[in-house]
Amino acid sequence: MIDLPALPDPLLTVRDARPMADSRIVAKMFGKRHDNVIRDVRALISTDKTCRLNFEETYGEVRGPNGGARKRLFYLMTEEGFMLLVMGFTGAAALAMKLRFIHAFQEMRAVLDAQRATFAEQMRDWELRERESKQRGTVGAKACIQTGRRFVGIELDPVHFANACERISEAARQGMLFGHPDESGEQAPLGLE
Repeated sequence: MIDLPALPDPLLTVRDARPMADSRIVAKMFGKRHDNVIRDVRALISTDKTCRLNFEETYGEVRGPNGGARKRLFYLMTEEGFMLLVMGFTGAAALAMKLRFIHAFQEMRAVLDAQRATFAEQMRDWELRERESKQRGTVGAKACIQTGRRFVGIELDPVHFANACERISEAARQGMLFGHPDESGEQAPLGLE
C-alpha cells in the first residue's frame, strides 16, 4: 500500500472561473523541492511558448522569522499545464497523486459548471422580470451586483448614459431583488461614486 500525504484543503484554487493547481502544493504533494518544480515549469515554457498559456506566474508573500516579508514566486497552472508538468513524475506514489489531482480537477469543473448553470437560470429569471418592468437595461447590472461580479456597460448617447447610471445606482440601492442573499446578508458596494 502506498502512503500518500494528506490532501491540503483546498487542493486546487479557482482563478477566472477555472480550476488551477498551485506549484507549491504540487511540489509538496509529489515530494519535490519547489525550486525544482519552478525549474521544470520554466523549461516547459521555454520549450514551447504556447505552454505559457497554461502557467500563470504569481507571487506570494512569505513571512520571515524576524517579522519581515519577501515575495516568493509560484505558478498557478491549468489542468493541461499540470498534466504537462507531472507527466515525467514516475512511480506508484506519483501515479496515485496524479489520479487524486485529476479527480480534484473533475470535481472542481463540475462545481463551476453547476454555478454557471445556476447563474444562467438566474439571468433568465431576471430577464423575464425585466421585460415586465418599466426599468429596462439593468439585467446585467442587477446580476453582477447580486453575484459580486464586475459590470461594464457601454452607452454612447450621453442622455442614455445618464439614465443607465441612474438605473444602476437604483438597482444597487435596492440590494437583493431575486434569489437568496449571501450568508453575510450584506450587499457589496457597487463603487459608482
